[in-house]
Amino acid sequence: MIRRTLASLGGVGVAALIGSACANVAGLNAPDTNPAAQHCIDGVRDADEQDVDCGGKDCLACGGAPCTTDADCESNTCANGACKVPTCSDGVFDGYESWLDCGDPRGMTVSCSLCGTGVHCFNGCNCQSAYCDPGTSTCTPSPNGALNCDYCKDGVLDGDESDVDCGGVMSKCPGCAAGKHCSVATDCASMLCKAGVCG
Repeated sequence: MIRRTLASLGGVGVAALIGSACANVAGLNAPDTNPAAQHCIDGVRDADEQDVDCGGKDCLACGGAPCTTDADCESNTCANGACKVPTCSDGVFDGYESWLDCGDPRGMTVSCSLCGTGVHCFNGCNCQSAYCDPGTSTCTPSPNGALNCDYCKDGVLDGDESDVDCGGVMSKCPGCAAGKHCSVATDCASMLCKAGVCG
């Protein structure tokens, strides 16, 4: 999984990742080859997950869950037999970060800051510049003013979306289909939101 791959880098020095020996950081962007585990990176609590994208038989363990090694945990930190809850200031690649403690694509719903120039990114939504160089997978200023951050097409519940890639006001995503989560009627294509679900 992408997050398991990132978590496995937790003990690698930042200088080593920046160096040319690790120029293949772009490989982290490779899609998961296990279709059963795709739900572990979709930004939604689904399948048998205990929380959003953690727990259950396919995903890494949630914060507070029992563990025996760091690799068992979403946070990549097992302390005293329990997984540490991932944070944006723990010095570990965890959660949805694209780089050490930054680049959380969920933006407004999680407190990780966007990454500065020169660090790894999955897409422009990870970067302060809103541009992720597709050749190097690093945050850079856009060479032609074009941005490659579209919250409404990133497959993640982020920005102010009410469900994955739909709803919200600031994100300007399309209205959600029937059965998707909503907060207000304008989150839904049908303009009907009842008990938090689009009608």
